Amino acid sequence: MFNGEEETIFNKKITEPIQENPFKPRAVPKHLNFTFEDNKKRQMVFEIEAFDEEEIMGLFKQADPNIPIEIVLRMNKDFTNRSLIFKQGEKEIPIKKIDLENMWEYE
Repeated sequence: MFNGEEETIFNKKITEPIQENPFKPRAVPKHLNFTFEDNKKRQMVFEIEAFDEEEIMGLFKQADPNIPIEIVLRMNKDFTNRSLIFKQGEKEIPIKKIDLENMWEYE
């Protein structure tokens, strides 16, 4: 996170809402990794090495502080057509200044 904190959030299934880690106040993310398993039991990692500070701070500054924010990874089942979305309620804004190709098999 931009303030130096680090946090790991686990979820049993990627297709289900996070229940073990409810919404709570957090710092603006600086880096982000999604680790998940494909249907062949391979562990895959999608990583944002560093958000563009101006873009991510701008998204958080325009957000309503009273409504939870989600950062959502969307892609096809074959991992193509990836997008990262800044989501607050019904409002969705694509995060554009990231490397959507930065995905690999975790060994």
